Amino acid sequence: MVFMAVTYKCGTKENRSRFMAELLPLGANCRKEPGNVRYEYFLPVDDDTVLFLFEKWESEDAVKVHSATENFRQIVEVKARYSVVSEIEKIIS
Repeated sequence: MVFMAVTYKCGTKENRSRFMAELLPLGANCRKEPGNVRYEYFLPVDDDTVLFLFEKWESEDAVKVHSATENFRQIVEVKARYSVVSEIEKIIS
């Protein structure tokens, strides 16, 4: 299994809201990808400029396939459009 914790730093609450509006439908598509076990977004209670994403994949190969999809390319574009910075922590078990 591969677990990924992604922190999206959006800068402002308004920017986070606009970013999320475009990102959430793309996340729904990720849940349908082969090898995806979990793909969920969370809002922290103490920072309205941040969005968390928890991903769980069956294998590193599934993550590689995910990273090569058109959907993933669109996620990268949305991040760039809203100047969102992301930090990714990855655990392989």
